Order: sequence, then C-alpha cells, then structure tokens
Amino acid sequence: MQRAILTTIGLLAVANAMSCPSTSAWPACGMKVTTTASASCASVLAEMKARIAGQYGAWHDPHNNGTYTVENYGGTFSTSRVTGDGKYTDKQIFTLTDKSDSCQIEACSRSQVTSVLDMGTNYCDLKMLYCGSKDGCKPVKSDFTVGAETTEKFSQASVDLGSCLKVAEEEPEAAVLDMPATTLDKYFSKEALQYQAAIAAPMAEKCCTSCTAPLEKYYSVDVPHGFCGETCMNPSKYWIFKVFESNLTKATSNSPCPEQYTPHGGHYTNYTSTVTHGVPGLSITLDLYGPVDA
Repeated sequence: MQRAILTTIGLLAVANAMSCPSTSAWPACGMKVTTTASASCASVLAEMKARIAGQYGAWHDPHNNGTYTVENYGGTFSTSRVTGDGKYTDKQIFTLTDKSDSCQIEACSRSQVTSVLDMGTNYCDLKMLYCGSKDGCKPVKSDFTVGAETTEKFSQASVDLGSCLKVAEEEPEAAVLDMPATTLDKYFSKEALQYQAAIAAPMAEKCCTSCTAPLEKYYSVDVPHGFCGETCMNPSKYWIFKVFESNLTKATSNSPCPEQYTPHGGHYTNYTSTVTHGVPGLSITLDLYGPVDA
C-alpha cells in the first residue's frame, strides 16, 4: 500500500513537472522561470490573455514590439512570439498551479532557430505576459506582484529585465545569429570591450602551427578582409564558433590556409599575426595569413 502511494505521488510529480516547447534547432536558447504571483491563477491567466488580445491597442509588448499568438503546445496556457522585425519565433508554455491565495507560475520559452546568445529575449518572452506595474509593466485587467524567481537557461540565454522594457532598433537575438564575430562587441558591456581590446593585440609567436589532442585544426577564409585564419580548437566547441563564423571548416591537413586560393589565383601564405578575438567566455586564438597573389 505504501509503495502504491509513493508511486502515485511520483507520477503526479512527473505530470505536474514544468513543460517546455519543443525545438528542432540545436543549439537553441531558452529559459525556465518559476515564480509566485499574488493573485489566483484564474486572474493570472485572464491577465495574460487580455494582454495578447489587447495588441496593439490596450497593450503592446514592451520588448521590441513583438507579437504574441495563443497556441496549443500544452501546459495551462501556451503562446508563440514573433520578434518585432518579423524574422524569428519563440514558443512558450505556462503551467499555473493555485497555492492558497497565490499562483505558482512555471514558464518555459524556447527559441526555434540556432542560437547561442539571446540577450534576455526568452526571459522577456515569459516575463512580459505576467509582470506588474512594480516591475515597470502596464497591466490590462489585474495588477499583481510576483515574488522571487528561479531561472534555468538553455545554451547561453540570459536574464535581463532592463532589456525587456527597452525598445531597440532590432531584436538582439536576431542580430546575434546573423552578425560576424567582429561586431559582437556592440552587445557587450564596457568591461567586455576592454577585455576584447586587450586580447586582440597581436602575439609574438604563432599559436597553431600544430595542434595537440584533443585540439584539432580548423580554418576560415575571410575574403572581404583579405586573410585566412588557422586555429587549434576542441571539436566540442565547433558548433559555438560556427554560429558566428559561417566559413569555419575542419582542416584535412596541418597547413590549410596556404592551400586555399585567393580571388586572384594565389594562396594565403603570408603569415601576418596571431590574435585572439572574442569576449570573456567566448574567445579564440588564431594565426592570420594574408594573400600572395599569382
């Protein structure tokens, strides 16, 4: 009998576990948020529905004017959100549970495109549907407060309420997916920029003439800027840097750059410098070779 009771409790726990939308992208940013609202779940649900129904008259998404749509992904309530520029879609599931005179909110948002960083977008996707005036939001029907929250990220998603309430020229998540690594700095702090400036200084010696396991040789040709770069990198990090450098390729020899043709029929055989590009936690060192035309 006791075993049966424990089994039932376990099954209920699984049934009530937080649900997340599926995504075919990998890696894909996402965010789980658990918090408690000082209102009934009926009030919380009604407020979320009122905000979506009120677009763009009674309410608009403070985070870059995205557009929400009610969906049927599971949970108590589910939505999709298209970025303000219309390029990208995230999916959300909200699971609401009444707790005495409050409502427990378990919410999860997932990006539907390959993404390493999201600058708070998935967190904002969730927060903007239930935040109150105390957070700087504009309720439609019910103004309640939400308590402390716990979060769990997918990929390198982040939490930033300030960015949720700031209308930008373009959605940060969308920009991160398309921009080259050399322009990442516009999305990072002053301290990160100082770090990047420091590590971008050329080194005295080559870093990557040969690679020691588990590191392997990769290369990338940057025709517009006139160079080819070689690096030694752990294969497990390839998918991260591939997002920012679409030409990143695994080498089949130890000197791939001199083997690549320039637009004028020459090769990248002129070693120029060894530099490190990136920001804290996302940087890479490479040997640069300039073209010697035929």
